[in-house]
Amino acid sequence: MIYNVLFLDIFGHNIEKTMRLEYAIDKNDYLIHQLFLASKSERVKKKRQRSKTIFLILFLLLSFLWAMKTQYAIASILAITGILWFFLYPIWERRYYINHYNAFINENYIGIEGKKATIELNNEYIVFKDESSEGRIMTKKIEEIYEIPSHIFIRLNKAQSIILPKERIENIPALIKQLKEITSSAKIRYICDENWQWK
Repeated sequence: MIYNVLFLDIFGHNIEKTMRLEYAIDKNDYLIHQLFLASKSERVKKKRQRSKTIFLILFLLLSFLWAMKTQYAIASILAITGILWFFLYPIWERRYYINHYNAFINENYIGIEGKKATIELNNEYIVFKDESSEGRIMTKKIEEIYEIPSHIFIRLNKAQSIILPKERIENIPALIKQLKEITSSAKIRYICDENWQWK
């Protein structure tokens, strides 16, 4: 549910427009957030690329050594294994990260399924409340806002974000407009990645 609240002073002048959102958050929202952070991490990207190529190089090197000994059957098997690894490993790795983060979420976010959250935002501050915590942050402290096809992440620092699942929030265009006003006012980056997916 989404509300717009317009505060007026005693003369009826517009002081501040505050948007209030109510929505539920679940484990999948946390999973998408973790995968998104991993996809943007230079350390994780380098690790994934290294894991994919190092074994290809190793298998091709072994294949070359066996070919030098005229053991062409073994050399061919090693070369094919290396090439298959290069193309199939990313599929396994994607599932590995999903399982890894799911295990982490199941262990550390017990009882979050369907958890109700409320957020109030205007150009000056954001107030976030859920069943176990409450926080208020000045908008100028926001690092950046990311929009992907399914979610919006208001990044407060490298470890914390406010997660907004689009499918459970009414009037997303009004929310995006408000967030862009905030980013413009506070000189924060609003990054829209319409093609993002975990791969």
